[in-house]
This record gives sequence, structure tokens and C-alpha cells, in this order.
Amino acid sequence: MLKTRQTKYTKAVQDYFKNYNHSSNHQALEYLQSFYPNLTATTVHRITERMVKNKVLGLAPLTINQIKRFDSNLVYHDHFHCRNCDLLRDINLPDHIVREIETLLNGCRLNGSLTISGVCQKCIKNKEVL
Repeated sequence: MLKTRQTKYTKAVQDYFKNYNHSSNHQALEYLQSFYPNLTATTVHRITERMVKNKVLGLAPLTINQIKRFDSNLVYHDHFHCRNCDLLRDINLPDHIVREIETLLNGCRLNGSLTISGVCQKCIKNKEVL
């Protein structure tokens, strides 16, 4: 693997995604520009693409508006996605549920993570359900 030099921007982007999982490049840029006003969208994009390529960052399910977001949790897991407020939360489906889904699919095998869509508790509580 080629070594890349660690710039202050690379370190800042890495630290951002450790603290703000499931964010987009735009969200990272908006936050980081308050510390690094000269940081550009292109630089953030190049850094996150390199991080994904080097398996330091994963891809998360897209936002409602089909915007790419990233996942700092590299351990296999599934997601819950609120179709109302766009919340994305890590979940771990038990093996027996995965087997039940495979049974419902007439023996097809699942080999990737699942994203379950619904409405989160906050949206239900605030009666913000679309």
C-alpha cells in the first residue's frame, strides 16, 4: 500500500468522522471550515474517497435526497433509517431474524448489511410523521 502523507486536513477529517458518524462530505466541510477556513469541498471529497479506498471509512446508506454519507463503524452491522428525519442508526440484527428473513425469501442467502426503514421515536413523539 502506498503511504500518503498526513496533512492537517486529513487528520481533521478523520477525527470528524470518528465523532460524527453517518455524515456527508458537506456536513464535514461545514463543521471543519470553522477551524480551517481554507478547506475546500474538493479536499474533503479526496480525503474521504482515499479513506474509503484504504478501508479506514465505510459507506453508509444514502440520505433521503440520495447524498452519500460515510460510516466510521467498520464492524459488520445493519442500520435503521428514519424516512421522516433522515436519522441513521447502527443496529445488530440477531442471527435468528436474519435466518427468518432468508426463510421468507425461499432460501435466498443474505450476504450484506440490511437497512430497515421506518419512523424514529422522536418523529412519532413529536407527531412529525409524514
